Amino acid sequence: MKIISFRISSSFAAFRDPSVTSNQTVYYIPSKSAVVGILGAMIGIKRSDQLGDIYSKEYLDFFKQTSIGMQLESSPKKVVYFTNHRSIKEAKTKPFKTEVVENPRYTIYVDTEKMYFEKLSNALKKNEFVYSPYLGHAYCPASIFDAREIDGKDTESKKEKTKCVV
Repeated sequence: MKIISFRISSSFAAFRDPSVTSNQTVYYIPSKSAVVGILGAMIGIKRSDQLGDIYSKEYLDFFKQTSIGMQLESSPKKVVYFTNHRSIKEAKTKPFKTEVVENPRYTIYVDTEKMYFEKLSNALKKNEFVYSPYLGHAYCPASIFDAREIDGKDTESKKEKTKCVV
């Protein structure tokens, strides 16, 4: 079984916790949907063109067909800052707490259906993407490097250790 492996890094990342709405709390590692979104953007899979639909059929198929693993390579820290948000209803401002992860670096492992695998592998080898990769927000552009195809195998987990999030 062939697996795509590549490293991705940025000065900042902002993978929001969707359960928190009063401020912008972030995770140290991205969710599967965030990684699949980054991968899909690289090869030009749009989320949706329809006003009512959040996800296109192609995106949902890519999500279902794709398995990921991830290794956190850095020791990132969270940086917290406050901005003033202006109220539309009243002439006042309210402080809004925002977090970002500083200097994150990950190794991503991808197993997907053959058609997507070839598109992604070619895009990574050429370092040419349909949409530029970001780590959560447009102000967190990502650098991609060390892309390669590696041999993978299924194993039974019998007291084996891993350093990846799957």
